[in-house]
Amino acid sequence: MGKYCYKCKKKNIHRNHCDCKCKCPNGKPKCEPKECEALRESLSQGPIFDGQSEIFFWYMQNNADFDEAVAACNEQGMRIATVEEAARLAHVFTFQDNADLTARCPTLVWVTDQGFPSMARMVPCKGGALRKFRFPGIENCKADTLCVLDFSLASENEVVKFKEKVAHIEKLKENF
Repeated sequence: MGKYCYKCKKKNIHRNHCDCKCKCPNGKPKCEPKECEALRESLSQGPIFDGQSEIFFWYMQNNADFDEAVAACNEQGMRIATVEEAARLAHVFTFQDNADLTARCPTLVWVTDQGFPSMARMVPCKGGALRKFRFPGIENCKADTLCVLDFSLASENEVVKFKEKVAHIEKLKENF
């Protein structure tokens, strides 16, 4: 048999190096309810303030690699969410079904883990707030983008501009 390959967490070493390719996580799991697309669509309409976590976030359904996700967040004056922030926001990827039970919408998003590119499956089918993925080359995989605004690092002017943008989007939603 082979030795354990930490890169892919498998027993598969060939000529003293890992002989496996880490596979990108699947974007849409089979367990997903049909209502999830509508939930994601509503979350992607613009910046949202989540009162439970006290985080301003913007979820983008853009199926981007890591560099594209970072650029999309920067364009909005935001940054990629950390694993911890994503865990605090996981509840927004759930809804009450017809039986008044909490249904999960497992959603693959970009996050950072101690500054490194990572992915997180928000509310995975098997339970928990999120499942983290991190391995060499992950930045070339595709996922949706979860941006956050860190008010502690933002200037007062940036905070005012962002709040104005949120208010404008909310007004547009009301008129729609």
